[in-house]
Amino acid sequence: MRRDAQLKAHIVDAVNLPSGDAHKVILEQGGHQAETDNAAVGKDPIWNEAIIFKITEPKKPFTVIIRNQDEEEVLRASLSLENYKNYSEMNKDVWVQDEKSDAAIRLRLLYSWSDVQKFEQLLVEWDREIQQDKEFIEAKQYQLEIFDEPFGLLSQQLNNGGMNT
Repeated sequence: MRRDAQLKAHIVDAVNLPSGDAHKVILEQGGHQAETDNAAVGKDPIWNEAIIFKITEPKKPFTVIIRNQDEEEVLRASLSLENYKNYSEMNKDVWVQDEKSDAAIRLRLLYSWSDVQKFEQLLVEWDREIQQDKEFIEAKQYQLEIFDEPFGLLSQQLNNGGMNT
């Protein structure tokens, strides 16, 4: 994962929490911390909330914590971001299991990088497409030259005043 990456963690839901209290989700990564705006209630709560992180230290784990209304930790799980090398591997739901119980939380992780990097990537892709277009045009020009060649002598004679028989 790149150092200039952004990670959108869509907090979907959790299962098998030990109590039916109100719960908040806290996400930590590389010294940054964020939490859900809303508390979800129940043993299988649903948040449907997204948090965006700037990933500045991709080697550090992405930690998910769920706390109940009394600020007691009811789930703690870590996810290595190094397992995800590109966007397509991250653009999916991930179940993260608690380290000590059968509780789990489902996240949908969406990976992107900075606007400058996106623009640079677009330029690379456009250059590749332009090169392919140039190669296509050169191939068509060559085909036209081959097609024109059998008539080369005939067109020369016509341009010189007609055919001599």
